[in-house]
Amino acid sequence: MLNRKQYSTSVDAFISKIAAIHPSINVDKEIDEIDSLNVPSVIYYLNSIEPEQANTKLKVNFSLLVINDSSDELGDLSALLVTKLHEEYFETQGLSEPVIINQAARYPLNSKNESLQAMIIDGEYLLIPYKEDLES
Repeated sequence: MLNRKQYSTSVDAFISKIAAIHPSINVDKEIDEIDSLNVPSVIYYLNSIEPEQANTKLKVNFSLLVINDSSDELGDLSALLVTKLHEEYFETQGLSEPVIINQAARYPLNSKNESLQAMIIDGEYLLIPYKEDLES
């Protein structure tokens, strides 16, 4: 299992590599804290150079990933990032198998019943935070 520093470095490198093949995307990042978890996290902003394209925010914290899709191009990139990050990082961290509920897959993170919810929305594969009990 990767530690937090190794994971952050790996994600940095991976996102840079993927973003490099999309020349109209800029990547900025900042350190922030995850709401209510009080844990430092890295937020990546994937910004399209096209002024009419809204921003996509990619938030990564060891095993937490948030992507907000707002355009076709950024949506495609986000879907690719989520899929690859899941394959290369979530699986290698040994996260539990997703629980499928109402066509959504929830990835348990810890004993506080916090999880990731993977949803298919307009053909895009998204991971979003989900903080309800998995059994509710």
